[in-house]
Amino acid sequence: MKQLIKRLIPSALLGTVKKQKEATATALTQLMGRSRWLAKLGYGVLSSLFSRENYVTAAGIRRHHQLDKEPTQQSHARLRRNTHRLEKGLTMQPRREVFGLAYLGQLVDDFRSQASKGNACQEELQWANSVLTEYFSFADESEPAIKRARARFLACGYVGNQQNYSPYERQTSLQSRVEFDEFKKLAMQRRSVRWFTDERVPRSLVERAMQAATLAPSACNRQPFNVYIIDEDDALKRAVKQPMGTAGWEHNIPMLAVFVGDFSCFEAARDRHVPYIDASLAAMNFMLALETLGLASCPINWPDIEIRERRMAKLLKLDAWQRPIMCMAIGYAQEEGGIAFSQKKLPEQLIRYVE
Repeated sequence: MKQLIKRLIPSALLGTVKKQKEATATALTQLMGRSRWLAKLGYGVLSSLFSRENYVTAAGIRRHHQLDKEPTQQSHARLRRNTHRLEKGLTMQPRREVFGLAYLGQLVDDFRSQASKGNACQEELQWANSVLTEYFSFADESEPAIKRARARFLACGYVGNQQNYSPYERQTSLQSRVEFDEFKKLAMQRRSVRWFTDERVPRSLVERAMQAATLAPSACNRQPFNVYIIDEDDALKRAVKQPMGTAGWEHNIPMLAVFVGDFSCFEAARDRHVPYIDASLAAMNFMLALETLGLASCPINWPDIEIRERRMAKLLKLDAWQRPIMCMAIGYAQEEGGIAFSQKKLPEQLIRYVE
């Protein structure tokens, strides 16, 4: 329909209509910015701009509460969250003998449920088992809730791989020999590359880089995202046209990664921003790791445009509680390919010291 209108209406008139539309939208937005009530009215009634985020958040919460009935669930977001909450309590100074009662019973129930599933993630179970074992080794059993939870935990009879995944002292952690100057060189080496050779990207290298991506921090260690890798010709030709930032070079992209948020990892709308944050943290680790493996990359913005959301969701076969967060082109850089200088802000322009 849009293309038909463009053909029927003179270009000069189209330009005038477009400018008027933009001016009206700007005026309305400025009006809405005067108060929360006006913003709520504008974005809730007059505009559908945030409707997908609203729906994805609600669908995610609904899905979250259905997961207990899911027989094929490999990873359990609530188990991960509560295990992390418990291990944080184990690191407190001083360590308390009673804590975590609000979620301890739920954690043990989720652990028992996951342990009974043949396809559950064994590393996840071993981690939860290690944390619960340490907790119950010192927790005050005179507290009835702790005594009941311990009995249910032991009755589960889980036998892990004997590795200990409980909290450890900082001084025993793995130490890197990379100093600041070398790290800064890597950060400077990582630039947004848009011109790649036609050499196929080995999936094995992408998987190695993802090992580093998984080590990025994540709120309560839920890691609420997936990364969809597209390198087959037909799907790739369709996928590279979906972001707006690929015009003029999409034909040159040998592999596209799409970071997709999983909003079913949360039980409340207050956490709706976490998938964006956690996926972005992982994406930075991923890009730096790709550089060390000889691969270049270019993160591609994913603007909130409904038609593009629908197309990408269809292409990736996404569920209602998933949405794309960002795309990333990956490949071997053309040595003669141009790189934008992209002058960065100075540290003093970004830092604000609070007194």
